Amino acid sequence: MSNVKDSWKSFTLELQRVCERSSEKPEYYEAVRTVFNQIQQLALYDDCPSEAKVDLVHYTTWSNALNMFKSIRDSDRLEIRTESSSLPMLRMYNYEQSNDPDEGRIKPPALEKIENEVINFVKSLNSVKYDNLWLEKMTSGTDTYGCSFSSGSFGIEDDLTFWRLYGNNGNGCSLKVSSTFKGNIYRVRYRKRNECDTEEDQQVAYRLNELLLICKKVVNDAPEKYRDTVGGSLSEVIFRIIQSYYYLIKHVAFEGEREWRMVSVMPEPASVRFDISSGKIVKRYVEGAAFKDMLSSASAITVGPAVPNRSAARAYIEYMANDIHNIPYVTIKNSRQIYRPTL
Repeated sequence: MSNVKDSWKSFTLELQRVCERSSEKPEYYEAVRTVFNQIQQLALYDDCPSEAKVDLVHYTTWSNALNMFKSIRDSDRLEIRTESSSLPMLRMYNYEQSNDPDEGRIKPPALEKIENEVINFVKSLNSVKYDNLWLEKMTSGTDTYGCSFSSGSFGIEDDLTFWRLYGNNGNGCSLKVSSTFKGNIYRVRYRKRNECDTEEDQQVAYRLNELLLICKKVVNDAPEKYRDTVGGSLSEVIFRIIQSYYYLIKHVAFEGEREWRMVSVMPEPASVRFDISSGKIVKRYVEGAAFKDMLSSASAITVGPAVPNRSAARAYIEYMANDIHNIPYVTIKNSRQIYRPTL
């Protein structure tokens, strides 16, 4: 969905058709939830990397890159996913791990107003699942994660600064995303705290308000036994969109990063992994089907300048990419940077 207005119009028309059905049957609410879930990763902006003519690159550790390839191999071999199988995982940061103390906390007034209205609506429900603890977890942002992509012109996939900051001190690799990747990646907006309620903010707030009104109508028209569960479930979708929006705004001091981001709000606990082996900071990795598509559509994979035995590492990646996964047009190369570790 690269055109927000068109996608939103299609969504509301479909939702109106669903809402014309009988509200006395459970199937009605399943249909409503299905339509709502179509916008769980709503295109908040009209962002499209290929149209913006920028390269998007994700820097990661060497071990994680290998695990991503291994996960693709295992998931392809298994027709039915088991507990031991997994999807490729990307490292995603939450507010607590950001280098920007304002991240997730620059809240446009129009969006914050909608958030407060949703909070009051959820509190009016009696469902045990949607209690104050759930609200606190959602609104705190600690369960909202962002996967970062560096952007720039030719050569961004082999940049010394990014190797030091995000490429495991040169011991990792970088994945340049192809324009064929269909995942929801959005350009981060950079602002000062008082530069809110832009035209984009107002447009998103308008759509979310419309969504909330539909949610309230569905709940009010529902039999008593369905109201709390349906209201909480639909409110959760709205919350996810709001939190995604907050996580795409950073302070103007960081605009030099030219970051793009994939956002995951309150992922299923089973899809989150934790790693403390490389230091005191707990690293969180979130798995998802879109990550497999991203790796499969990578247009360039660069082996970091500090990776031991880069020739062997490159040969292994070439084998995994070309012979095992048959990834078309991918280029595997060694970094050309001369790396000197920082003290």
